[in-house]
Amino acid sequence: MKYTHEELALLNQYMYIEGAEEKDTLKDNIIDMKKKLKDPNSKIRLGAELSRKEALDTLERIEKNPKLMHLKIMESYNNNNLGVILQDTSKDNINKESLLVSRGTGGDNDIWRDSFKGIIGELTPESLKYLNWTKEKDNEYNITYTTGQSNEGCQTQIFAVEAGKNLKEAISFDG
Repeated sequence: MKYTHEELALLNQYMYIEGAEEKDTLKDNIIDMKKKLKDPNSKIRLGAELSRKEALDTLERIEKNPKLMHLKIMESYNNNNLGVILQDTSKDNINKESLLVSRGTGGDNDIWRDSFKGIIGELTPESLKYLNWTKEKDNEYNITYTTGQSNEGCQTQIFAVEAGKNLKEAISFDG
């Protein structure tokens, strides 16, 4: 499945809404997220300085895209950063291709410096842990597309160079 840059950008925004990795499908997550966002008394964490209105707009735009609504969350990694492996569940995905979407750190400068060091020198422990996880999952899920924003844009680049044996495209936003 080919993804447009707009679709990848929407998935990057989605990752900054609390609960991005919680359910089996994006559809189920979006239903729960929208309920919380529409309730002014609910507590929902939004990263990247997203407003409730921006988060709702992101979710509604994803809902209007049948290709994105067929994505199922296969696995997630959550250790100071968040990576989610998504797979298209439609009958069109005959090769079982997957998409790795990674979220930035949300302002943790130590983690950001960790990734920057990993690009210009040896991989740091945090970057190495994430890279090893992505390598393992690439073997299991045939990751053909990857995207990330900010710190995880850097991790997207590292994965593309170091591990992405099945990779067709890597898109890094602000990384």
